[in-house]
Amino acid sequence: MSWNALRRWTRNSLLAVVLLAVVGFLARDYLFFTFLYQGTRADWELSQVPNEYQRARSIFAEQSRRLGAAPRDVEQARERLSAREAELRGRCLTLAAENLGTKAELTAYYLVGNLWPKSREGEQARAKLLELAVTADMQHWGRMLATTPVGRVDGLRPLGAALVRRVKANPDDPSAACVLARACSLVAPDTDAGEATPEFAEVADLIAERYATSPDIVTFVERIAGLGGGGQSPPWSQPFEPHLRRILAANHDRFVRCGAKMALASLVQASGESRQPEAETLYQEFLAEFDGEHEYHAQGIEKVYRRSAELQLSTIRSHGLGKTAPEIVGVDLDDRPISLNDYHGKVVLVSFWATWCFPCMKMIPHEKEVAERFNRDRFAIVGVNSDTDLRAAREAVDRHGITWRSFRNGDEGPGQISQRWKVVGYPTLYLLDHEGVVRKRWIGNPPLDDLVASIERLLSRAAGGPSPKADPMMNRRSTSPPQAEYARIEVSEDAPTNRGFIGKVHRSPDGRESKYCIFIPRGYEGKSPTPTILFLHGSGYVGSDGRKQLTGALADAIKHHEDEFPFLTIFPQSQEGGWQAGSADGMRAMAILDAVSLDYAVDLGRVYLTGLSMGGEGVWSLAAAHPKRWAAIVPICGGGDPGVAQKIKDIPCWCFHGDADRMIHPEQSRAMIRALQGAGGRPLYHEYPGVDHNCWDRTYSMPDLYQWMLGQRRGESSHGD
Repeated sequence: MSWNALRRWTRNSLLAVVLLAVVGFLARDYLFFTFLYQGTRADWELSQVPNEYQRARSIFAEQSRRLGAAPRDVEQARERLSAREAELRGRCLTLAAENLGTKAELTAYYLVGNLWPKSREGEQARAKLLELAVTADMQHWGRMLATTPVGRVDGLRPLGAALVRRVKANPDDPSAACVLARACSLVAPDTDAGEATPEFAEVADLIAERYATSPDIVTFVERIAGLGGGGQSPPWSQPFEPHLRRILAANHDRFVRCGAKMALASLVQASGESRQPEAETLYQEFLAEFDGEHEYHAQGIEKVYRRSAELQLSTIRSHGLGKTAPEIVGVDLDDRPISLNDYHGKVVLVSFWATWCFPCMKMIPHEKEVAERFNRDRFAIVGVNSDTDLRAAREAVDRHGITWRSFRNGDEGPGQISQRWKVVGYPTLYLLDHEGVVRKRWIGNPPLDDLVASIERLLSRAAGGPSPKADPMMNRRSTSPPQAEYARIEVSEDAPTNRGFIGKVHRSPDGRESKYCIFIPRGYEGKSPTPTILFLHGSGYVGSDGRKQLTGALADAIKHHEDEFPFLTIFPQSQEGGWQAGSADGMRAMAILDAVSLDYAVDLGRVYLTGLSMGGEGVWSLAAAHPKRWAAIVPICGGGDPGVAQKIKDIPCWCFHGDADRMIHPEQSRAMIRALQGAGGRPLYHEYPGVDHNCWDRTYSMPDLYQWMLGQRRGESSHGD
C-alpha cells in the first residue's frame, strides 16, 4: 500500500469513527429508550417521581425528629418540602400536557392523584383520570397500571369502577382483559377482609364469563390465590372457586393455568377438613402439569409455585386437617423440657412465631385474649419460636406479657420443628382438638371471631355439650364501661373539607397499611398553627379496624364538646399491645404524628401526649425517648420507669390515678411522681379516692385539663403555676 493510500485509509477511518460517535451521541436516547428501557423519555422521568417523593419526605421526617430542632427550623423544612412536592407535581402535570394521548399522560395524572390525594392538583388529577377512563387508549391503561409502582388509595377506587364500566362498554377491545385484570387491583379487598368488594365480584364475573381464555388475566388469579398462593387463600376468596374452575376449563396459557391451578388447590385446602382429599388431588394434578422445567417468561414463578405445592401436599399427607399432629419434644425458651404430649386432653393452639415477623407480633394481643378467655384446664396455647437470637425472644415474652410456653425451634435442618411441620410462612397456627388431631390451620393472622368460634366448637365437642362461657374480662387491664354508655361516634371519609372524626390510613415505607383516626376541630382552616394531642389507648382496644380506639375516654369527651374542642387529636391504634418507645406500635404512633404534621397545620410548639393504662405506660416511655417533642404529657393510670425521670423532668406533667386501682397499682404513678420531683421537676398529681382502674373518663371530662394543656408550650414550662 502506498503512503498516499495509507493516509486516505487512515483519514477515512477516523472520519467514520467520528461520524459513528456523532450518530451514536445523537441517537443515544433512541437506542436507550427503544432497546433498553422500552419506553419514552417521559415514561422514564415519571418512573423516578415516586422515589424522589419518598426521598423528600424522608428528609423532612428526619429533620423534624431531630432533637433540639426549633419550631422555626421545622417550619422552614416544611416549606422546603412543600416547594419540592410542588415542583414534582408541576413536573408531572407538564409531562401530562406534553404527552397527550399516551401512557405518560395517564401515569402523570395517576401519580399526582395518588401521591397528593388531598391537594387541589390531586383532586383535579383524579377527576381527569375519570374522564380518561372513558376516552384514553385501553392499551395505555393496561400498561400504566402494570408498571406504575404506587400503592392504592381509596380515592382511586372510583377509577377502578370506571375502568370496569369502560370494559363493559367495549368488551371486544384487544386490551379489555388486560385492563380488567389490572383494575381488580384498584377494587380488591384487603387481604384479611371478610368478604370481597362488590366491584371485585363484578370483575370476577366478567373475567369468568367473557375473558376466561385470555392470557392477560394472571393478576386476577394471583389475587384469588393471595398474591402468590403461599398455602392459603384469603378469607374472602371462597365465592370465586367457580370462576377458577371455569378459567381452568377454558384457558390454555401456561402462566394463567399455573396460577389458577395453584389458587384453586389453595382455596380448596382452606375450605375445611372434609375437602382435604380433594385438595391433595389438586396439588398432585398441579405437580403433574407444571414441572418447573419449561422455559418461558414465568418459569421462575412456576418453580416457586411447585415448591409450595410440594410442601402443601406433604402437609396434607403427614399432618393435614383430620390427621394426628406430630409429637414435639424439646426445650422451651428457658431451657426447660417441654412436650406437646403434656397438653393431651386439651384443645391446643400451636403458634409458630418469631420476633422478626411483624404479623406474628401483631397476633399476640389476640392470642392473649383467647388465652384469658378460655378455661386453662381445657385450652392451652403452645408456641414454637424461630428466633436465632434467644435473648430477643425472651425479651419479647417479657415485654408483651406472654404467659404460655414456647418451644425453641432448633437449628436449621431436618430436626427443626418448623421443617417437620412443613411451615411455609409466619405466623402459622394449628388448632388441635383434645385428642391431638389437627382441625384447623391458618397461615397468617386469622380473624379473631374465626379463631374464637373454632376454639369454642372444639371445646364443645370435647365436653359433649356447650363450651364454657368466655371470661368477661377480655383483657386484664381493660375495665372500660360497656360501649353503650358512650356516645356513638361517626367517622367520616378523609376529604379536605371534612371536619370532626376522620378515618385515615398510614402507609409505612415497606407498604404496610395501618388505620387510624384524627379529630379535626370545626373551626380548623389550615392557616394557623393548631394545638395537637396524640392519644394512646389502653390494651382493651388493640386491633386493626382503626375505630375501636374511639370508644369512651378522650374520644367520648370530644364528642360531647365537638363544636368547641380546639385540638387536632390523633388516635392511632395499637396492633401488638404495647406503646413503648422502640416497639412497632410506638414507632408507628410517632410516624403517624410526623405524617399528620406534614398534612395539617400542627403547632409544633404545642403537641401534647396523653394515654391511659397501657397508653399511660406508653406516655412515660415515648416522653423519655422524645423529650423535645412534647409541650406537656398527661399519663393516666399507667406505670413507668422512674429511671427516666432526669430525661423528662422539664416536660410539664399532670398525672392521674385511682387509689383503688386493682389493675395497675397507684404506687406505680406515685413512684414516677417522686422520681420527677427528686430530679427537680414540678409534676402535678391527682389521685381519685375510691376509684378503680377507670379514672380516665372523669379525667378527660375536666375542662381545667385542657385549659392547663393550652397554657403549656414546648420549652416554656409553666407546669402548675
